[in-house]
Amino acid sequence: MTSFFLKKRSRFLEQKNRYGRADIITAARDWKTLLIIAGAIAFFIVIWNTRLFSRINDESLFQERVPRRATFMTIDRIRLEKVLETFKEKAARFDELSQQAPKVADPSISALVR
Repeated sequence: MTSFFLKKRSRFLEQKNRYGRADIITAARDWKTLLIIAGAIAFFIVIWNTRLFSRINDESLFQERVPRRATFMTIDRIRLEKVLETFKEKAARFDELSQQAPKVADPSISALVR
C-alpha cells in the first residue's frame, strides 16, 4: 500500500516541472507586474496633482482667457411687473387652495360608483 502512494507521489513530483522552462507563471512575477503597474499609476497621479497644485497656487486655473467687457443691462420694468403679477396670482391661488378641503379620489371605490 505504501509503495502505491510512493509511486503516485513520485509521478506527481516528476510532472510538477516537466516542461523544464524557466518562464513558468509564478506568483512572484504576478506581484512584480502588479507593483510596477501600481507604481506607474501612482507616479502619474503625483505628476498630475503637482501640476494641478501649481496651477491653483499661481491662480492661473481660475483666470478667464478672454476678459469680459463691463456691460450693464437695465431692468425692463414692464417685464418685471408681469413677473411680480404672476407671483401674486400664484400666492392667491395657493391661499385659495389651502382653505378648501382637498379632493382626493378613493382608489377603493370604482369609477362607476362615483
